[in-house]
Amino acid sequence: MFSVVSSNTAPGHLTRLREWFLAEWGAVDPFAGRSKEITLPPPLLAISDSELLGGLMFSSFRQPGGDELALWINALFVAPDHRRKGVASRLIRAAEAEAVSAGRRQIFALTDIPKLYQSLGWQCIESSNEGTVVGATLDE
Repeated sequence: MFSVVSSNTAPGHLTRLREWFLAEWGAVDPFAGRSKEITLPPPLLAISDSELLGGLMFSSFRQPGGDELALWINALFVAPDHRRKGVASRLIRAAEAEAVSAGRRQIFALTDIPKLYQSLGWQCIESSNEGTVVGATLDE
């Protein structure tokens, strides 16, 4: 069994999460993309006992097809040994809850695995060589 928690309650795991993100995506820094216009929720962590299983980071970018800034999942990573166990889905659901708590009605992600998000009710918005943009409209 594992829990999804705010990194505010377990900040010691952020260094490892950053290492995973940078190892997976190279020079792309998932901790970039912060904005003064949008207060971003802190990163989310999936933890079992004291072991980090995965994590999710938020950022703000323009919403698809618009100029308004929106909340995005900027990075989602689950350690290979813990994949296909519901960790990513729980992190995404927790991200949705954080977005609602922050007063957001929508959340977006650019992903190479749109089926994961679609299985949670997200819609495909557009695809390109960079990946697929998916989004969810959130209930309060």
